[in-house]
Amino acid sequence: MENNTNALAYADSMLEYAQDIKKVKEFQEEFFHVQNVLLHNQSLLIFLKSHFNSKAQRHEILDAVFAKRLSEPVLNFLKILIDKNLIFYWEKIFKRFTKGADKLSQIARGIIYSSFPMHTNQIHKIVNLLTQKLNKQIILEHRIDKNLLAGIKIVVDNYVFENSVASLLSQMTSDILK
Repeated sequence: MENNTNALAYADSMLEYAQDIKKVKEFQEEFFHVQNVLLHNQSLLIFLKSHFNSKAQRHEILDAVFAKRLSEPVLNFLKILIDKNLIFYWEKIFKRFTKGADKLSQIARGIIYSSFPMHTNQIHKIVNLLTQKLNKQIILEHRIDKNLLAGIKIVVDNYVFENSVASLLSQMTSDILK
């Protein structure tokens, strides 16, 4: 538990540093890049977490994989996580940093569910409406949900906007029971 708390403190410190040097957006993009690489290369994450590999070996791999794409502060941050044995908490660090960065930047991330593929223009229209309603920049990820009979369901922050057959049936049932 203590290491978990330490890991979150490192995420908070990195966010504070990014804010001080006015690079929150840039660092957040780099964090997303690291997350994407690690998600698609589980063997890399296993290597970075392994105590069988020296810290120097793990630093070399970080340099080989990320040096051309990451700024020096973010690359050094990853090396510190290895040195302090906190790379095990990368997922939590990533989430803490990106949520904090989103909050500072007035960004809300969410998911739009539909039973069918949606055209990019449709999603952009919905994003624009939500941006006006919530007074935040909205970033939506589209997912297909075969359980929706028709319509869409949007989850952003603590809000759920649903316009589906299931929600209409639920509303009708509620109205009938009144």
